[in-house]
Amino acid sequence: MRSSFMRAPSTVLVMALTGCLGMIEGESPGGNGTPGPRPTADSPKGDPVVPPTDPGGGAPPMGGPARPPEVTKISSCQATSVDPGPVYIRRLNHREYDNTVRDLLGDTTGPSSGFPQQESGLGFANNAQALNISPALAESYLKAAESLAAAAVQDRLPQLAPCDAGKDSEESCAKRFIEAFGRRAFRHALDAEDAAILARIYADGKARGGGYKDGIRLVVEAVLQSPRFLYRVELGQPARPGEAVVALDSWEMATRLSYLLWSSMPDDALFAAAETGRLTTRAEIAAQVTRMLADKRTRAITADFHRQWLELDDLPELEKDSKLFPAWTPQLAAAAQQETAQFLDYVTWDGPGDLATMLTAPFTFVNASLAPLYGMGAVTGPGFKKVDYTPPGSARGCWATPLCWPRTRSPTRPRRSCEGSSSASNSCATTCRPRPPGWPWSPRTSAPR
Repeated sequence: MRSSFMRAPSTVLVMALTGCLGMIEGESPGGNGTPGPRPTADSPKGDPVVPPTDPGGGAPPMGGPARPPEVTKISSCQATSVDPGPVYIRRLNHREYDNTVRDLLGDTTGPSSGFPQQESGLGFANNAQALNISPALAESYLKAAESLAAAAVQDRLPQLAPCDAGKDSEESCAKRFIEAFGRRAFRHALDAEDAAILARIYADGKARGGGYKDGIRLVVEAVLQSPRFLYRVELGQPARPGEAVVALDSWEMATRLSYLLWSSMPDDALFAAAETGRLTTRAEIAAQVTRMLADKRTRAITADFHRQWLELDDLPELEKDSKLFPAWTPQLAAAAQQETAQFLDYVTWDGPGDLATMLTAPFTFVNASLAPLYGMGAVTGPGFKKVDYTPPGSARGCWATPLCWPRTRSPTRPRRSCEGSSSASNSCATTCRPRPPGWPWSPRTSAPR
């Protein structure tokens, strides 16, 4: 199976707060901005992308001397040529699975709560190289498919089927259901071979169960366990001779956009654009992205990105020595978690939406629990309020919140260093290079060694 490449449309980059969206897609085979050989299904998986960085891995501390001349060059995420890296076959993660069956079947039960623990790679749950299928997960998919199919046929078949089997012939209605449901579930036009397979499954289910609904139920079960449903496969448009980088087709672009911005399947508008082949121009892709950004699902997915990037779920679970940190309680940890989430949501959607504000904003959000921690007057009510706050020292913005104060695993240490290496590791889905020999600054000092 051949793999595809694509030029990431610039409008999609509005979601990449770190500017590293294209790097998340996989490894960089060629290096130095030159495309490598086209991979195949048997190509080995390489190491995660390591974006170009200064050898020292960051700026010198406040008050320290200037960088040595040999490391003053500032790198950029902007590429001078197309090198998007290989596109891996991606399994739906648990959140994507729940969202997809919600939009496909109208199910809001969150079936992934019964799945094995969500895998992650380099801090993110959508890292393709971490998303494998274990025997336990395969069994969970089987059980979920059986449960979802039964509930869909029992409770929502009139909404899912494009016809009424009581008025039309059952065979005709089954054929139309297979075509419509398969197209949406597989996120691509159903080809003749897949349609024939599902038709045979319908006939078998009807013969064994004795009715139209039994056949449809078995079709839904089969579709929900198909690799075409569980995986996002991108083959791209046919390559011309000598072409190392090819574009996605409209169906693949619709799916990539929907899972980037919504963590779910395309909606009717995206399907319509894909079916007519319109998602091959920057103008049409930009129009769809603009429309999708106005959907409330995008805001929720952005919050989920922040949650994974900054490991916000770990905050309420941290334990601190009560004698050294009497103010640190589970309630305060939960409030600090919410503070950071609300701060990032405001900066992204209601503020200027740039990284500079995220890192340097002279304000935060506090409630009655957090205000005393900042030395502020009483804040009434349970809600959070935006307040001006310029802390002492060099910390600003997100790094001035309690998020960074207690993150070390040691119960007796006040904080870990919220340096660029930690955020860069999660932001660009890679690990930072070590300081080169002879580098004059230690991460925990402000002067040369």
